[in-house]
Amino acid sequence: MIELLMIVSMGLGGVLFSLGGYKWKFLRRYVLPFALAFICLFAGKELWRCGVLWAGLTIAFHLPYGSKTPYWLKFIVSCTFVAPTIPLGFTIWQVITPIAFIGMFKTSNWKPLAGEFSWKVVEFIVGGLVGITVARLIS
Repeated sequence: MIELLMIVSMGLGGVLFSLGGYKWKFLRRYVLPFALAFICLFAGKELWRCGVLWAGLTIAFHLPYGSKTPYWLKFIVSCTFVAPTIPLGFTIWQVITPIAFIGMFKTSNWKPLAGEFSWKVVEFIVGGLVGITVARLIS
């Protein structure tokens, strides 16, 4: 059962995060945090840890990281994408996600690769990384 929850966590992370960047902001800001918290609860994590995850991700997914945001602030925001997972435990994915976010943001804005490595790809991968982080912590 845990393996199925891990698959759902990773899939929902990528799909809902990228759809939330398209038109339906509520999918990223509210549905994804709720879904990941529910997955953790269903996996047997304590209610308070799931509540921290839900509230923290809801706040984190409201923070600015667009092209007008300086890179130092983008990095802080990307750290908030995984900070709410800390009460669930530690995984290397909590370190990888912010670094990958900044690297992919720069790559998607670099002219030689901007067409091939679009922002939709970045959003899907970042959401997937958040889902992977949760998946690893419930396994």
